[in-house]
Amino acid sequence: MTSNIMQFFAYAHLKPELQEISRPFGELAEWIADTLPDNAERTTALRKLLEAKDCAVRSLLYREVPAQRRDYKKEGDDDGYKDLSVED
Repeated sequence: MTSNIMQFFAYAHLKPELQEISRPFGELAEWIADTLPDNAERTTALRKLLEAKDCAVRSLLYREVPAQRRDYKKEGDDDGYKDLSVED
């Protein structure tokens, strides 16, 4: 099972700036896989490390997106949600 998750720690195919972020996670994953006994806890450690790596990569890629505000419903706009707009 552990060997299957290791594919997600590969980083050689990534752009250099993403390799820089991913490499330490991949190296730690290799150490965990090579050092710790093969059991459920090791698998969990690798799964959580993968989650942390994904978060770190996304933090580098993150771009602030302006919120789309919808102050009113257009006539005939039935999106299935109750209209909670405040009446003046």
